[in-house]
Amino acid sequence: MKKYIFYAASLFVVHGTASNSEEMNFIQKYVAQAKWEQFRTGVPACITLAQAMLESQNGTSDLAKSANNYFGIKVGSDWNGPFVYHDDDRPHEKFRKYITVAQSFHNHSDLLRGKELYSFLFRLDPNNYIGWAQGLHRAGYATNKHYARLLIDIIERYNLVQYNLNNEDITRLFLVCVPTPSDTAAGDFYLRYLLANAIATGVAMAAARITPVPRKDAW
Repeated sequence: MKKYIFYAASLFVVHGTASNSEEMNFIQKYVAQAKWEQFRTGVPACITLAQAMLESQNGTSDLAKSANNYFGIKVGSDWNGPFVYHDDDRPHEKFRKYITVAQSFHNHSDLLRGKELYSFLFRLDPNNYIGWAQGLHRAGYATNKHYARLLIDIIERYNLVQYNLNNEDITRLFLVCVPTPSDTAAGDFYLRYLLANAIATGVAMAAARITPVPRKDAW
């Protein structure tokens, strides 16, 4: 996965207002997507958010901007899609390229859920972020020896555990969302999630009056 020489250093200093704003904007932008992925695959939202923040440097890394690759995922033998070249552990390595950021989140969750290498993680409590972070490092997700500590620091600094699905979230999701393996389902999630919140808080909202907007890059 990616190197973290400069970004890692920033985790151990007091962030200014601009930095906090950038990171909180990133969290707010992708929290619903992370919750959807937890609902769909079981990957905790806090882990998804922390990895995305670290690997993509809050969406500002070269891979994030050129390939919508927010998780530093290399091509691998099971990838037949487009790719870009990027210097990582070795120069000129192949990394997956995605059409949308949502596809990157989707593929990341499927990678963790689908590989036997990571299967032990799904026996952990979703709120056991320390176990998840250490398990990802132990399974070889990244070569950085401080990878687990970096994820834990991000989760604790921004209290990302609060975004893990709770019973109320799951109830709302079942009200309006039918999980499917298609990327379209992930793309439509944000509108559905807002509708579920509106229903749960007693706001009258007729579905016929909602005009779907064109999908943005994040969805």
